[in-house]
Parts: sequence; structure tokens; C-alpha cells
Amino acid sequence: MLPVNLLQAQFSSHVLFSDGVEQASYSYFGGSVGEAKCGGQNRPVLSLHPPPSGKSLADWWLKLPATSARLITSVGVRDGAKSKGVGFAIEINGRRVFDKIVQVDAGWLPVQVSLAEWKNQPVVITFLTDSLQEGQFAWAAWAEPRLEAER
Repeated sequence: MLPVNLLQAQFSSHVLFSDGVEQASYSYFGGSVGEAKCGGQNRPVLSLHPPPSGKSLADWWLKLPATSARLITSVGVRDGAKSKGVGFAIEINGRRVFDKIVQVDAGWLPVQVSLAEWKNQPVVITFLTDSLQEGQFAWAAWAEPRLEAER
């Protein structure tokens, strides 16, 4: 049933290093639910801080409804970060459907992805953040990610 708040849905978080080694999240690398401020606006988020040389990933395994749905979120780099930017991407069943590099001080950038072609199917929705080889203070956040009926 829609809507689905992804912050309340079970997800798995892991990290992928640039040398190809993948492991479960650890320390502050990986995914955690909380709040973050970007552009002075505080919102509920999935924090997905990538390692200094690699990516952090969060996966949701879901069965989409028979009606068309869309994924809605906003991406941002937390206020006070010293990063030179963070790569954000969304994959559905391994296919990239969103990809953007976000700079510090950009505030929250809205994202919408149609999931219509996967209606009534099982999917893996993956959020990825990439440190772009400079992960110090790459404080990546996904605000209020959710699935809603597509209009």
C-alpha cells in the first residue's frame, strides 16, 4: 500500500571500496536514520556517509503495488561539511535511474523517479553515495525518501 516511508522500512546498508572490496557498514560509514540540516533546513533523513575511497549503499527489497508509483526524496550534503562534493545515485534492480554530483551549500535538491515500469513486481531500490575519492566530511543525506502513487 502507498505511501511508503522508506525511513521506516527495513533496509540493508553496506560499503563498496574503490578496490572492489564490499563489506557491511561500520562506524559512521553506511546508513542510519536521523535528522540533517542542509541549506539551513532540518529534515528527517537517511544519512549515507561514503568511505574516503568508495561508496555507501542502502538497499530496500520491496514488492511494488499494481498501481504506478514514484520515488520521492531530496538529496543534500549537510551544512558544515568540508567535502568537494558527493555523488548521489539511485538504482532499481541494478539499473541506474538517477545520478547527480551535489556540492556543499547546494541545500536540498528534490528528486523524483517514476517506478511505473516495475509496478506489481519485486524490486531492489538502492541509494548510493560516492565520496568521489575525497570522503572526508562527505556528509551525504537523503531527506524523507518515500514511495507515493504516481499521478
